[in-house]
Amino acid sequence: YPPGSTFKPVTALAAFDAGLATPDERVFCPGYIEVSNRRFHCWNRGGHGRVNLTSALAESCDVYFYEMAQRVGIDRINAMSERMGLGFRYDLPLSGISSGLNPSREWKRERRDAEWVVGDTINASIGQGYVLATPLQLAVMTARIATGRAILPRLVHAIDDIEQPVPDYPALGLDAAALAQVQRGMWEVSNSNRGTAYGSRIVSADLRMAGKTGTSQVFSITSAERAAGLRRQDQLPWNRRDHALFICYAPDTDPRYAVSVVVEHGGAGSSVAAPIARDIILAAQNGGLPPLEAYPAPQRNRIESVIRAISERIGPAATPQTGRNRA
Repeated sequence: YPPGSTFKPVTALAAFDAGLATPDERVFCPGYIEVSNRRFHCWNRGGHGRVNLTSALAESCDVYFYEMAQRVGIDRINAMSERMGLGFRYDLPLSGISSGLNPSREWKRERRDAEWVVGDTINASIGQGYVLATPLQLAVMTARIATGRAILPRLVHAIDDIEQPVPDYPALGLDAAALAQVQRGMWEVSNSNRGTAYGSRIVSADLRMAGKTGTSQVFSITSAERAAGLRRQDQLPWNRRDHALFICYAPDTDPRYAVSVVVEHGGAGSSVAAPIARDIILAAQNGGLPPLEAYPAPQRNRIESVIRAISERIGPAATPQTGRNRA
């Protein structure tokens, strides 16, 4: 899947690692940039104004990352993507295992018989164009952002009830200040009222998550379709709608869990994938159904009604408790 905006931390880290940007630097977003006589739009056509790294991640400003992409180039983005665990086929007995695609100049020359152009880099900077990743790769990337270490996935937790030791994964060698600002930006995605996943936040401080939303384009709405009045994703056939993505880790201060969610043709990551990821990461931390107190107060009645409906379908004895008093 194209990782969409979940890829933006990689672009930022590539720029900082090369010394071509600083986390506090601000970029002006008028809603688009023009490169080589082509206009590349931000998802917010009205623009975000002046944004730094944390606000660009929180609000998912495309123009900020277009600017970083032009400075850093595809070679450094490709190298950072590899450091973050993308482009590898992990040796696990699972379906859907793939190397994805971490594109480079050489790849395009060999596979497309064409030269890499700056527009390709701009598209790659926001996880579009040729970039492809699996949910597993995105989870690995998230774990590496959370820890700064070259974490690898594994399936075996224990053999004959003997827990297998966790390897001492080496540090990625990322600039600590830059990584901390990326982590702060992902925290604001979920916990700042301007963040794209604020509606799916966790309010319990000890369970709080940091994350990044993503929406990856499957097909463009054509000019003819727009002229005919087609404007919204829900007007498209299901198989032409965007994919919804969300990555997150928790607890935000001492990460133990990393989650990635891809909802095929689900639409916006903020409204579709983020709530699913929140439920998964809350269940992991709580050892069962999430505690109601972890949800924003206006959402608790709806969550409780969902749990009640599950109980009625499968029986109360089979339904784990919500941990109402454990949050």
